[in-house]
Amino acid sequence: MQHDVIFIGSQFRNNSIFYDYMMRSITDSLHHIDTIKFYDDSDKNLFLTLETMLHTPSKLVLVCSKSSFSVVGKLLCTMTQDIQIVKDDMLMPSQTKSYKANSYLLEINETEVNVIATEVNKRIPPFLFEQKSHMQKLHLFDQDESDLKLLLSPLAESLDVTFKITTFIEGWHIIDVESSKYGELTSFINASLSLLEGKVIATTNILKYIIEVLDRNHLKVTAAESCTGGLLSSLLTKESGSSNVFDGGIVTYSNEKKNQWLGVEESILQEYGAVSKETVLAMSKGAKDVADADFAMSVSGIAGPTGESDEKPVGLVYLGICTKDMHTFMRLQLSGDRNYIQIQSAYHALKMLLLSDRSLFFENQEKNLDKGVLV
Repeated sequence: MQHDVIFIGSQFRNNSIFYDYMMRSITDSLHHIDTIKFYDDSDKNLFLTLETMLHTPSKLVLVCSKSSFSVVGKLLCTMTQDIQIVKDDMLMPSQTKSYKANSYLLEINETEVNVIATEVNKRIPPFLFEQKSHMQKLHLFDQDESDLKLLLSPLAESLDVTFKITTFIEGWHIIDVESSKYGELTSFINASLSLLEGKVIATTNILKYIIEVLDRNHLKVTAAESCTGGLLSSLLTKESGSSNVFDGGIVTYSNEKKNQWLGVEESILQEYGAVSKETVLAMSKGAKDVADADFAMSVSGIAGPTGESDEKPVGLVYLGICTKDMHTFMRLQLSGDRNYIQIQSAYHALKMLLLSDRSLFFENQEKNLDKGVLV
């Protein structure tokens, strides 16, 4: 089913922090979003857009500012020949199916419409969609997309399951799986885990999954970062429970601090430079020792737009990982602006973490799925 979002109010264009909060909350409810549109409070094109979208089976979220909430209600009533009524001090169409404070749900044709009123610095109202289908994400590593479709399409057809494939970073695909029957969804995922053994993880939240796996096995992880400036550590600590597996990370931007805090030898930095396999290997070893962790990731690169040379262009990134069983590196040549290179680098480091111990992160998932405890 199509999942669409319309933001109504200029505040959503201008306040990126609040917008990001909204998108996280909406994605948690809908799992995936197909289209996002923005309209100012007085934009007359909103009527035409709604008229078109309300004739397509979908779930539609109308995110309103306080000032546009009642206007949108009037607009929906005009389109459906309805009237607005007051319930619990909230104005809403009389055909509303369910409501809570600052949120109401109605069905127009075959479209479920959830209208919510939001305020900056306030908690987002609840979403009211009924879950008529079951969804799950699969994270697939080191598998060609065309081969993946050939493998999974017959299985999906036999089980009445739909799936969409998205490339996340190089070598990492995300598959959104949906079915009206939980049993068929479970069968599809279990079969996928068997067909793609050691390559796929079934979880909606990969960061939470990493934390729960490490916590369950009483393991610790740390990070030594340069060009990502703490982004990798931030991704991990955004998730509840991270304090059980992450005691801390180290950001060393200068060579001096790489030497003082991580023990990277001056001779390595002088001969090979901060952006090198030798440096990230020493960074990951130093971080593992300092944090007394089971897994240590390291990253150093040239995020740009300045700082490049003929030998080391913008986008060159080295990653390292150190565990009790391995100590290795990866060289990447990434593209994009500074922030995109940084976020790609962080997720490539997480990919290295996952692939560093396939028996830990990839096995025994079927048991968790059967118990309904996948995150």
